[in-house]
Amino acid sequence: MSLRVLSIADLPVAKMERVIVHWTGGPYNASALDREHYHFLVEGDGDVVKGDHSVKSNEVVVPGRGYAAHTLGCNTKSIGISACCMLGAQEGTASRPLRAGSNPMKQTQWEKLALVAADLCEHYDIPVTRETVLGHGEVQKNLGITQRQKWDPMALPWDPNFQKPANYSAVGDMFRARVRAALKPAPTVEIPAEARVLLKNEFFPAVLEDGSSWGAIKAMAAKFGWRLIKITQKTASVQIGSETHEMDFINEDGTGYVQLVDLAKALDLQISWDPISRTIKLD
Repeated sequence: MSLRVLSIADLPVAKMERVIVHWTGGPYNASALDREHYHFLVEGDGDVVKGDHSVKSNEVVVPGRGYAAHTLGCNTKSIGISACCMLGAQEGTASRPLRAGSNPMKQTQWEKLALVAADLCEHYDIPVTRETVLGHGEVQKNLGITQRQKWDPMALPWDPNFQKPANYSAVGDMFRARVRAALKPAPTVEIPAEARVLLKNEFFPAVLEDGSSWGAIKAMAAKFGWRLIKITQKTASVQIGSETHEMDFINEDGTGYVQLVDLAKALDLQISWDPISRTIKLD
């Protein structure tokens, strides 16, 4: 086994079941308090710092004996890793944008956390699922363990599309995809058939077929007030504003999809593909 960022000396023999990911809510450097609560921390410059307690200390949590107390009611057999960041941050809402504070989490920290998680999953034979590799902000939803309004590290300060509570699950899935990608080489030829479209901060179903990307037109039309004038086996006429646009059309399992290249052209937008989150962005 070849570890990516951790040392084998820092990984004692233990039976662990999950990795929980956090941010400290502090500056870019690990404080004494940070080291007390997490097993590994990623500082602002990307350095990985060991906490005060070994992974072994959380195999069986015993009151009065030192361990990394990182997640309320979920410390036993849980490894806590954290990015040092988000001092003074305030959670975004549907009407107010995220306020990332004076030390916003960096994309490089988030990516390094995924490598740390990959090392831990490989060494401790932890599968990458929503119940075994998750953010602190997912614990209550995914594991049913009540937390105290925790939302770390489920908002990405560098990407306005992933800063609101409605998209927290997508952020968690993106992180797990990065962990899986680190564990084994990503496919070089086959692209997953299922995907999704991100348009105007809203997600819609999509499929990838014959080298083209297709978006669920009825769902998008209903959301944005477009009108479907005519649909045939191969084309769809879509009225957007005062103009009507002809688009290639396919029907998959009863759901109609238009070719996203055609839709992007009609909306005068650029189209891009994010393989990690399997998202086709129109912006």
